[in-house]
Amino acid sequence: MSLFDRIFGKKKEEVKPAYTKPQNKEKIEKSKTRDGRNVFEYCDEAKPMNEKYKSSDEFYDTTKMVIDNFPRKIQGKKVYDIMVSWRNSSYTIIEEGIPIKYEHILAEVDKDRLEQDEEYLKYVMKEFLERERIKEYLSNGLETEGELKAEEKEAKRTGRGTKSHYWPCGIYVGGVRQKGNEFGKFFDVDFGKKIHNSPEMVEARAEHRTQKAKEEEEERKRKVQAIREKKENIARLQREVEEDEQELR
Repeated sequence: MSLFDRIFGKKKEEVKPAYTKPQNKEKIEKSKTRDGRNVFEYCDEAKPMNEKYKSSDEFYDTTKMVIDNFPRKIQGKKVYDIMVSWRNSSYTIIEEGIPIKYEHILAEVDKDRLEQDEEYLKYVMKEFLERERIKEYLSNGLETEGELKAEEKEAKRTGRGTKSHYWPCGIYVGGVRQKGNEFGKFFDVDFGKKIHNSPEMVEARAEHRTQKAKEEEEERKRKVQAIREKKENIARLQREVEEDEQELR
């Protein structure tokens, strides 16, 4: 403050910094498929690339969901058929040739609320449809109840379990409901068993085993071929060594 200001009591006007609205890093897009199903795409551009991802190729910040217009009624319960995919928004699908691979699941969600309640939609996309969670359920679905029980027993014995649960589930991944002011995930164990042991899942597991056996046989043949080629190379090198030695004699 200057001497003039102090004499006449004039206060210096404070200059306040201009208000900057925080940038929202979350993006939600809504659309419809050609057959009229709702499509929701959620992108969190501020999602950190933390230690849970082994490489940048595993990192994703975008979740896409395609949900049927009407639920299926299975043994008194209403569940929606949902197709879900995950990707890194920094990748341009067309330019980089990255196809969108969808996983098919059954879930208990409120379709109307997905359209009307943004906070509910965010919870479903971020927490409920979290990729590792869904992959774990689908992995369980490809194993028999006996195999899951054996894995759980071994995990408890060794303390080195790789799963958070070993529930039979098929492609059912539970649901979302509100308790008080918070949303939460739930899983109906009895219903999961019914879906797990449905004719469709029994057939899916049989196909999975057939495909797995085929891949294992192809891998075995590849290794046998690699060993044969190495032996042939060793034999060739041995012949060359013997010829070189013969020349030196």
